[in-house]
Amino acid sequence: MISIYTDGSYSYKDGVGACAFAVWKERELMHSFARAYHNPTTVNRMEFRAILHAVDWLRGNVKPGVPATVTMDSRYCLNALTQWICKWESNGWLTADGLPVANRDLIQAIDHTVGTRRIRFHWVRAHSGDLRNEYVDNLAVCARFEATPYPDDELLDIYDYAEVDA
Repeated sequence: MISIYTDGSYSYKDGVGACAFAVWKERELMHSFARAYHNPTTVNRMEFRAILHAVDWLRGNVKPGVPATVTMDSRYCLNALTQWICKWESNGWLTADGLPVANRDLIQAIDHTVGTRRIRFHWVRAHSGDLRNEYVDNLAVCARFEATPYPDDELLDIYDYAEVDA
């Protein structure tokens, strides 16, 4: 079983956000990644970008039949990907209030990238002592401060990102 944790981070002060993910197989850390982005962005976009980077890594590095869990600390992302997406698709990507769905580009990219893979999305409370969640949170926060941010104005080129070796 592959276990992936994702997280996003954003600072209103400087407008820089970041996303991160880490992959474990059993107890072994296999891979980790972090990347910063600048305005216009939001914390929710960073959460979704972390998930997109993670499922893209999974697609390129793990055989399709291997089950995986992607754990996040954003209920919004979890609900968007597991409950609301079908309704939004049938409503022409409008919310119940008739407004366009925020982050549609990233949600659709995640859905497309997941395809038919056996991925279970899971939620964990942020800052609750889950060591793997704390690890990716620290990766994302550090990336905000240390990296040159990329623009968040177009769908990311999922094959053009730097990796952080575990």
